[in-house]
Amino acid sequence: MKRIIKKEPEFFSKFISKANPKVWKDLNDRGLGKDIRKFILKNEQNYQCAYTEVNISADNSSSHIDHYRKRDIFSILTFKWNNLLVASNIEFYGAKYKDKYIKRGDEAIYESLLDPSVDDPKDYFYYSLTGRISPKSNDKESENYKKAYNTIEVFNLNERSLEERRKGVALVLNSYVGQFEMPEVKVLVKEFDTYIEAIYNS
Repeated sequence: MKRIIKKEPEFFSKFISKANPKVWKDLNDRGLGKDIRKFILKNEQNYQCAYTEVNISADNSSSHIDHYRKRDIFSILTFKWNNLLVASNIEFYGAKYKDKYIKRGDEAIYESLLDPSVDDPKDYFYYSLTGRISPKSNDKESENYKKAYNTIEVFNLNERSLEERRKGVALVLNSYVGQFEMPEVKVLVKEFDTYIEAIYNS
């Protein structure tokens, strides 16, 4: 999961103030969906899924705009920029897994999850060289432990293929030590920025 610094673009705020959309379809009918995806991926997420940090593009087959707080539950947040993240289209982890996990009536669960537009995952997660993510806190009664644990579960961040991909990155990083600085490594790997920051040169 990435820490995402959100900054609403002018084209979006102008659209909201002029068009006064009521439902998400109003935005898609204007063809703004792809522009929003491109903006978020380029300017906020470094072309990585907000939740899993796998590399994605702005095309419909690999990514979609996810409402962190589901719009069918929190309709008032449908057009709130901080609630808009770009996520992978894979069903087994990330946004689509979260959306199947959280049902109407489960609203309170968001209070026990990390929000990438607010929280820094590095404060909550321990990243293993095996690719596994676990709570950084050992105190199972602490809020930090519960938020980390629940986030891993709700977004299925230790799904087998994700774990294996991170493990592969860890192996590649060994050959980069001493040759490249952290920013160069991120450009070369193109995914898992937070994982790289946690384990590179550790």
